[in-house]
Parts: sequence; structure tokens; C-alpha cells
Amino acid sequence: MDFAETSCRLFRRFGDKARPVFLRIEREIAPGSYSWSVVGSEIPAYSSRAKITIVPASGAPVWEFDAQPYVKPGATEAMIQWLDRDGAMARNFADNQQLVIRGPRKLDLPLHLANVKAALKALDACQTDLMESWGLSAALVAKIAKPPEATGNPGRWATNDDYPSDDRQKRNEGTTTFLLNISAEGKITACRTTKSSGFESLDKQTCQLLLQRATFRPAEDAAGKPVESYFILTACGGSFPSRRPKAQRQAGENAALSIF
Repeated sequence: MDFAETSCRLFRRFGDKARPVFLRIEREIAPGSYSWSVVGSEIPAYSSRAKITIVPASGAPVWEFDAQPYVKPGATEAMIQWLDRDGAMARNFADNQQLVIRGPRKLDLPLHLANVKAALKALDACQTDLMESWGLSAALVAKIAKPPEATGNPGRWATNDDYPSDDRQKRNEGTTTFLLNISAEGKITACRTTKSSGFESLDKQTCQLLLQRATFRPAEDAAGKPVESYFILTACGGSFPSRRPKAQRQAGENAALSIF
């Protein structure tokens, strides 16, 4: 189990030492959802999204997902990732679940998930502890059936012109993760840093911009009623200008604050 800044993750290793396969289950910020990924030399290096099928051995329902591939140039291993948005697949697993992951290019990967129910319960408890460390109650999170949606143009929430001049001169840069508290009216009521860029001025400036400019459609409960919620996003500050002549610079070599 890994207690990270913005999520909880469970790792398991399968196969032999020569050809291991790694499974990662990550508790997503959206209530009740899980991100699954497998990586190893047994995974085909897909160039685009691939339709995969999860076939349990216990007679549980068969699940289909659009998996996102990730391949590093020159790597001998590949990864695919898919999202169990409502946790339905995880809830239907037996405690010692045998399953096969099938997909294009002869993907046929058997896995044995021993004690998976206890593992997922621990993952949920980890996520609850993480939320509470951010000041979010489990009761608030449990009410959210539909997460908030950003409106407008998030790319304009922080722009090149907003880069603090002192940080620009010192070439300070970094990536920051923020937690926004959102009211039932869709207004941001608080902003806090959950992972710092390493520069307080950059973090503070971006939080102030988010409080001023970010807009959301509020979250909803199961009855469709707007409720309080939260939103996590990442901002990147950096990519500073090169000192080389303008004609020799690479595209994107501009100091910038960007939201993604």
C-alpha cells in the first residue's frame, strides 16, 4: 500500500523473476472509482486505446473497458490502464479472485487476486484517511454521486502574464497539486496545496488565481441535488526562455503557468 499526496495505491507482483507483471490499483478521487493498470513484458505495446475484457473465473460478470496504453521509447515493458468508474467490477470480485485479462494482439493474462476484498477495504480506508487529512469528512464525500465539473476555459485560470516576476527572474519552476473546496452553488470556498512546487510564492499565486477565476458546476447527490464537494488539479510553472537566439529556440520555451 502506498499513501501518496493525492491518492492511495495498492501494488502486487505476479509471474516469475524473469518476466514479472505488476498490478496497480489506485483509489481515484471520484467517489467509488478505481484505476487499474498492469505493466510488464507480457503486455502488448498498443499505439492507441484498446478494448480489453476482464473475465472472472467465478461466474461473475465479464467486464469490458477501453484501456489507455503507456509505452516508453526503448522500453521492453508496456502498460495499460483502465478506469472502473463506479467500482462495480471491484465489488463483484470474490475474495480470492481468479481472472484473465484479454485484449488485442494475443493479450491473455491470468491473475490470482488473493484476499482482494480485504485489500480493497484497506485501500478505501486509506483514501478516507487521506481525505480527512485534507479536512474533508467521509460523510461529505459519500454524498457525492456526480463530481463537480469545471466550466469556462481552465487554460485561462492561470496564464503567462500571471507568472510572479521574482520567480521568473530566478527561473523558479515546478508542479503543484491543489485541493479546491467547492460549495453547493459551485463557488470555491478554499484552496490548499497538497503537493508543493517547492516555491511558496508560485503555490500562493496560483491558489489566489484559482480562487478568483476558477468556476464549476456543483457536484450532485444521488437525487440530483447540488452538494458541497472538492476538486483536485495540477498546475505547472516553468519552461523558461532559453538564452539562445530566438531563431534557435524550441517551441514552448516560454515562462508559463498552466492548469491541467
